[in-house]
Amino acid sequence: MVRYKARYLLFEVLYPEGPPNGTGSYHTPSPNSTNEKIIAKAIRDSIALNFGDWGLGTSSYMNVKFFKAQISKGIVRCARDHFRTVWAALTLLRELNGKPVIIRVVRCSGTILKAKKAQMKRIQKEAGASKAAMAPALKEVERGLVDNLEDGELEQDD
Repeated sequence: MVRYKARYLLFEVLYPEGPPNGTGSYHTPSPNSTNEKIIAKAIRDSIALNFGDWGLGTSSYMNVKFFKAQISKGIVRCARDHFRTVWAALTLLRELNGKPVIIRVVRCSGTILKAKKAQMKRIQKEAGASKAAMAPALKEVERGLVDNLEDGELEQDD
């Protein structure tokens, strides 16, 4: 049996409607009504609009594995051969829940664990926290991630 080869795209949602905060970026929490299903539908709509039936067919296995509205960051799983299509659809997405957005793909990874670690490092960098203060939170994310994933989800980096 052939193993499914996937890529995980770590993305962040930026809201450009208000003035930038002191650091010059548009980091604000997403509305609580924003969840994985809404984001997945928006990505599929963007793929259909920009790439048509071919794009929908090639990226049919795309799903949002994780999204936190408080930090406006998430992870999308997609086929390794067509991750650029999903990346482009995320980049071209301009509206989410009726609000204008900018979606920036931060990292592309071969495993979800590496994507989660990259997310924790970004949160640490944004918060300005020390590595020692973030170590327990990173261990908790790793522990929870391993407990919650189905068998076979943690494949090696290719």
